[in-house]
Amino acid sequence: MPIGTRSKLDISTLAASEMDRNGKLVLVTIPAGDIVTVAEANGDKMVTVLWEGRTLVMFVADLEQRATEVLQETAGGGSANEQAMRARAR
Repeated sequence: MPIGTRSKLDISTLAASEMDRNGKLVLVTIPAGDIVTVAEANGDKMVTVLWEGRTLVMFVADLEQRATEVLQETAGGGSANEQAMRARAR
């Protein structure tokens, strides 16, 4: 999945965040309707995405099956943090 690809989730989907103090991944539910931006491809199974100023890891299959690619930038597309992170990812 190419870096910078924006996808709108059709179904709420889990993603993994940073590890907690016990070394376990923190799971985050990204709600349906929210947009994630691919920041880094981690092989063919995992992808790093940006969502609401956070960096998360998702399964590529989840994006392919549960999201629709957003083809053009919309006015005010995300928070200032998300826009800055997208710019750095390009």
